[in-house]
Amino acid sequence: MIKLLLKEIREQILELGNQLLAEKLVHDQQGNISFFDREKGLIAITPSGIFYHLRKIEDICVMDLQGNILEGDKAPTSELALHTTLYKNRPDINAVIHTHPLHTCVFSVLNEPIPQVLAEETMGFAGNVPLAAYAPPGTQKLADLVLLAMEPDKKACVLANHGLVTAAADLKKAMQMSLAIEDEAYILLMSRIAGGNIHYL
Repeated sequence: MIKLLLKEIREQILELGNQLLAEKLVHDQQGNISFFDREKGLIAITPSGIFYHLRKIEDICVMDLQGNILEGDKAPTSELALHTTLYKNRPDINAVIHTHPLHTCVFSVLNEPIPQVLAEETMGFAGNVPLAAYAPPGTQKLADLVLLAMEPDKKACVLANHGLVTAAADLKKAMQMSLAIEDEAYILLMSRIAGGNIHYL
């Protein structure tokens, strides 16, 4: 029997991908997920160009921090630089999830950060979710702007005209943050429509 590198993590990434679909944070082939095992120096990351419901464990790429593929015959996500740049510069981050949530993308198109209005500290973030300036998807420039927006200790940011990035010590926390921020965006938009004063934390 073939022993897969980072087998349990790759299985978790598959499950999270399907959850992202179910929660409508992505559709089709959008978004990407990765986990960095710092002890082993290995990254498990979603592939490019494969629908979530068709992915198999062998499709999740395993690579080193320099981008060398060690296992998997599919190309990694085009946003590889985003993931590796965060791992290289933020030792507190081991998991990254990039999504295109509908209500968060409204703030993205408006080029606005998402202010905190709910007591969501337990979800891993507090204060504004900052905005990263626009750069073309899949570029090192985008990765550098995300890193800048999240310095020194933010764990999420809105990508201008693009989507959302969450990052955490583990995949579960990054997923919780993605859901919580999308809820925050929805509630803020509904509050603006309702009118009246919004009380920010």
